[in-house]
Amino acid sequence: MPGGGFPALALALELAFLAAMLFAVARDIAGWSLPNWISIPVALGYLPWAWATGAGLTTIEMGLAGGAFVFVLGLLFYWWGIGVPATSS
Repeated sequence: MPGGGFPALALALELAFLAAMLFAVARDIAGWSLPNWISIPVALGYLPWAWATGAGLTTIEMGLAGGAFVFVLGLLFYWWGIGVPATSS
C-alpha cells in the first residue's frame, strides 16, 4: 500500500464487490435485468475502497473521471437507443 491505508478493509470491500458482481451476473443471465440496488452501492463503494487502499488524490480523481465518462457514455447510448431492446407492440 503506497500511502498506508487499511488492507483488511480494502479486502473486505473487494470481496463485497466480487459478491455483488457475481449476483449481478446471475441476475442478468436469469432475467436480463440489473436492478439499481446492485449498481448504486458498487459505484458508491469506490470512495471507501480508494481510501482504504491509501490511494493518492490523483488516482482517486482519475477513477472518478473514468466512472463519470462511462456513465455519460451509457446515458448517451440510452438516449440514442443503442443497446435498448426493441419493444413489441
